[in-house]
Amino acid sequence: MISEEGHLWLGQEFANAIPELADMGVIEWAATNIRLVGSVRSERFDVEITPWLRKAYEAIDHPDVKIMDLVMPAQSGKSAFGEILICYWIATKPSGDCQYNWPSDKVGQDRYRRRVFRILEACPPVKKLMPRECGPAKPLISFKHLNFTMQGVATGANLESESITLQINEEGHDWKKGRKKMADNRISAVWNSTQANISTGGIIGDDLDTTYKGSSRENWEEPCDECGEYQHFHAKAVDDKLGGLRYETTKQDDGIYDFPAIKETIYYECEHCGHKMFDNYELRRQRSLKGRYPNPRFAEHIGLHMEQVSVYWIPYLNIVQQKLEAISAMRRGDKQPWIVYIQRSEGLFYDARYRPHLQGLKLNNEIKKTEGLAERKLRGMTVDKQRGRISAGETPHYWVIIRDWISPMRSRLVWEGRRQTDEDVEELRKEFEVNPKHVLVDSGDKANDVYRMCLDYGYASIKGSGREFWGHKVGNKRTQRIYSPIEWIDPFFGTAKAGIHKVPLIHYSKHQIRDRLESIRSLAGERFEIPSNVSKYYQEHMVSEEKQEMEMRDGSSKMVWIQEAKRNDLFVCECYQTLLVDLCGLKNLPEDDLELVEVQKSPV
Repeated sequence: MISEEGHLWLGQEFANAIPELADMGVIEWAATNIRLVGSVRSERFDVEITPWLRKAYEAIDHPDVKIMDLVMPAQSGKSAFGEILICYWIATKPSGDCQYNWPSDKVGQDRYRRRVFRILEACPPVKKLMPRECGPAKPLISFKHLNFTMQGVATGANLESESITLQINEEGHDWKKGRKKMADNRISAVWNSTQANISTGGIIGDDLDTTYKGSSRENWEEPCDECGEYQHFHAKAVDDKLGGLRYETTKQDDGIYDFPAIKETIYYECEHCGHKMFDNYELRRQRSLKGRYPNPRFAEHIGLHMEQVSVYWIPYLNIVQQKLEAISAMRRGDKQPWIVYIQRSEGLFYDARYRPHLQGLKLNNEIKKTEGLAERKLRGMTVDKQRGRISAGETPHYWVIIRDWISPMRSRLVWEGRRQTDEDVEELRKEFEVNPKHVLVDSGDKANDVYRMCLDYGYASIKGSGREFWGHKVGNKRTQRIYSPIEWIDPFFGTAKAGIHKVPLIHYSKHQIRDRLESIRSLAGERFEIPSNVSKYYQEHMVSEEKQEMEMRDGSSKMVWIQEAKRNDLFVCECYQTLLVDLCGLKNLPEDDLELVEVQKSPV
């Protein structure tokens, strides 16, 4: 027979095994019961610390919501959401097993031991329900009303068992392919199931990307301090559009980025009015408190996204530094830091087809094409011949750049585009009044056709080489230049007309003319003028190549130019322009005195 004390003990044990139904909202419940043990920012839960998670907390008990995707950057507080969700579910739901999944058992067990078990113990409603024998060593707790498991998904067997009511999936970008589908199967048979997928960005086409694309895909928005217009704050800045994180890249004499100097130039630009919002902690915090997701409604599958530029405690400089160092690593052949930057800072999905370009395309909104420089000292035309592709229905054609120059540090693009025939190119030259002596045509393709064209119209032909420099005799001295002395070519060699005519051919260093363009663009800045109405082809071609560190056969490394895009024709035409400037010895001479260096009459 059980004593009265036994009845009281048994009754208390039975009462302790019953979770208390929540009589308040999730946010208020968490503020009352949660202590985020080990949290760097605050162990006290306050939704205003991470206001971008408010909608996620409100969705926990919303009857319409079945799946929540939180695709957010590192240090945004997203993992705390999963920990609070587990505590809330255990403490307030009468039944329904919980599963907390991580990429591997080791990751899951370490996280459980260091943080999750301590948070469960520090939550009074959960602590009251805990069996006495549980501890931090084993991430499995059998409550009287449900089971809680924290595990890795590297072993497929962990996802092959009975149905789960609550499932939290962490760091989905690191999961093995197919594991997400197995996890989905665990909750598919439960009518009242809830799934939360919490991760930084992944890779385009992976399971996480596929899942997120099926959600509401909402970007966190904040208002401009000046105009009040809401917008998604993002790090990426496009030169011909307002918005994004802006800064000027400055390097020290040794080529290392001068981050203290860069810090002084960083600001966020409003995409509506262009207002500059500098890195002020309190102003950024106030903006976040006014933030919102554009869709106030709740869907069955909600997806929430933000970037680190909205995490007000992360300095803008940290983001810029991560980006610049990742780009530098990519140019050395290591793409991993760039993938990490995209996923952890921008919270996006890495696209292997996209490559960053440090040297952006700066468009001048004040000028249009054909508006030349009245005070120019040189107007040059450079031409790249292409044979076309029969399979694509392309006939032979030319890509052309016309640019005005005052000095090597000041120039303006006047015309860019494509012409079909020799006659079209000549008509263009006449229209823009370019001196024939200031026209360079690349003869790397269909050389004899190019030589005959140059003969007909008085142009000079050029040809690229892997060589870096050529020796030149200037007076009584010898010097090194990035182009060769003039070679006279017979355009009719091997025909009945051979020996009658000759045209000038100048070899140039492919590598050096690209370096020269990069130098002029970086040093001249906006004085290397590009009108705002350039074609999409110009914009695409100008970011078609970049410098990367490559390992040579002898084990050494060298920075070389790599073509990443299919077409680079207008880019190489701009490179030829820098060759023309060098050939003409452009300093401060009047245009009439400009001649190709060392040009002499044909010996024939």
